[in-house]
Amino acid sequence: MWIRFVCAIASLIAIVPAADACKCSQRTVEGRFHESDSIFTAEVIATAPGVITLYGFEGPGYRVYLRVVRSFKGPYRPGDKDVYGTFKAGQSCGIPVVVGQQFLVYGDRGWFLGMCNSSTGEQMNAGIAKLDAFLARRARR
Repeated sequence: MWIRFVCAIASLIAIVPAADACKCSQRTVEGRFHESDSIFTAEVIATAPGVITLYGFEGPGYRVYLRVVRSFKGPYRPGDKDVYGTFKAGQSCGIPVVVGQQFLVYGDRGWFLGMCNSSTGEQMNAGIAKLDAFLARRARR
């Protein structure tokens, strides 16, 4: 009985960091640009199930194989390929991914693709428009 209680408490403690990890801060495009090592759009070309480790948390997820479509900042160029990881959707900021899907990625969380550093669909398009406007203003200075 005592062992079950200790195991239950330990499992709850293990979940807390994962839940906290998904509290995304609201940042401006300018802030994200300065904080990110790389910013790019990419297409998912393949996925594979795997175990993902991030900041000491390990869980089921996917390796996400990306092909860069456009680079806004950093070392990536169109056509470059890289492997990112994500936890299963709903777990520690994990997101659903499908082959052919495109993402706007802010490379400020290592090689992790998640809720706080990526967007797709209309949110991605809005982010690209904001980045283009920011970069145009910056170029005029």
